[in-house]
Amino acid sequence: MILIDRHDVPVHISSLADAKKMDGFWSYDLQKRDFFCNELTTIVELQSSALTLEIAGNFVHLPVDWYTIVCDKMSGAIDTIQIHEMTNINFKLFVVGPTLRTVNELGYRVVNFDYRRQFFYPVITKQQMLCVAVTPTKWIFATPADTYQKHIKNISPSELMM
Repeated sequence: MILIDRHDVPVHISSLADAKKMDGFWSYDLQKRDFFCNELTTIVELQSSALTLEIAGNFVHLPVDWYTIVCDKMSGAIDTIQIHEMTNINFKLFVVGPTLRTVNELGYRVVNFDYRRQFFYPVITKQQMLCVAVTPTKWIFATPADTYQKHIKNISPSELMM
């Protein structure tokens, strides 16, 4: 998983040693609707099936049972979907970043399915989503918890940007 450190630098976390070198990480708090740089206190190791996505020319690996936010810029609709659903329909990913000030969306291409992949990521709460780098300046949200009903159902994409 490629997370963003406190200096807005993408860091590929493929082992505990990589995670220990990381100086904090960015997450999005859905309750407070703001980005926070968190200290790295506890790392979770997860063995999971994974999808490899090509996004903006880069490859991103995500656990199939995690969730991400998708959007439709034209209609202003957002939703959360499980990563495995990205194989069925071509959604547009909701994209944020340190220099993006408007609602942005990115397409993707499913490249591979891994039956078993190892992930390392920091512990987050149920209202937090990890900022996962797809390019150095564009991030998507990913989380192990379904946040739609409690946090996303009645808001617009622009409210996530505020």
